[in-house]
Amino acid sequence: MKQAGEACLIYEGFKDGVWYGLLVGVAKGKRTPELTASLDGVDLKGISIEPYATMSAAWKVVFTLPPQVLQDGSSVVLFSLNGNEVGNFRIQAGPSKKSDLGEEVAQLRAELDMVKRVLRAHLRSS
Repeated sequence: MKQAGEACLIYEGFKDGVWYGLLVGVAKGKRTPELTASLDGVDLKGISIEPYATMSAAWKVVFTLPPQVLQDGSSVVLFSLNGNEVGNFRIQAGPSKKSDLGEEVAQLRAELDMVKRVLRAHLRSS
């Protein structure tokens, strides 16, 4: 659960292979926030971010899904800002499952990959 004042990515829609969201809780400044998307611990390209015109601490996020996101089973894309998860979404392809257990395992694996990557980066810089 996000604490008050923390950045959060809000889902706004998904159409034609493009995911739309709103990043809130990040003040507008001289630099655009460095939001990243990852799948199985690998950073993905295709994120565009720009200031939201009517809100002071909000950014419009557009993410065009690369082909490797679409595969049989569940895929969980994690969005991170400065190494902290701010949102995620799941894609399910192939036959439907009777249980969400596979999706939960996919999300846990994705989050574990992110934790390992952040920990390794921290240990390298120490």
